[in-house]
Amino acid sequence: MDLADPASWIIGFTSVGPLVIGDNISATDRLMTAFSSSAVFEGCPSILSFDRPGFPNLVIADSSDNGLVELIALEGGPTSSDFTATSPRTTAGIGIGTTLDELKTAYPAITYQDDHFTPHYTLTDGNGNWINFATSEGLVNKIVVRPMPVIPREICG
Repeated sequence: MDLADPASWIIGFTSVGPLVIGDNISATDRLMTAFSSSAVFEGCPSILSFDRPGFPNLVIADSSDNGLVELIALEGGPTSSDFTATSPRTTAGIGIGTTLDELKTAYPAITYQDDHFTPHYTLTDGNGNWINFATSEGLVNKIVVRPMPVIPREICG
């Protein structure tokens, strides 16, 4: 993994590149040298967003205010296909901009969650860790790593 090249980062059940669930959230800035800026969501000091042109938005959250990373999200939004080459990927090659067919082929046992607010697909390691994939128009547009099979409707609140 090259800290300066987020496209080399691996999405795992407890991590995205150097970011790891359970790590101290205040120490993440030193790992995110590849990003041009970081910001605290307005009114949500426990959520950090990292930005880099040409790369999916990366958000980490400490929803319980315990100082630890509890959620790592990659967000492609409506332009997900723009990030196909730059997104971190799972070991099976799935990242932002991957097609739904590629996701289902890579993970035949993936489960669909018909969530009212954010329908998505979930993959577990069997130890309480999850990678959640939301899609739009046939492309993966959000990936959330956390210890539950849920993509929050709103990270802050």
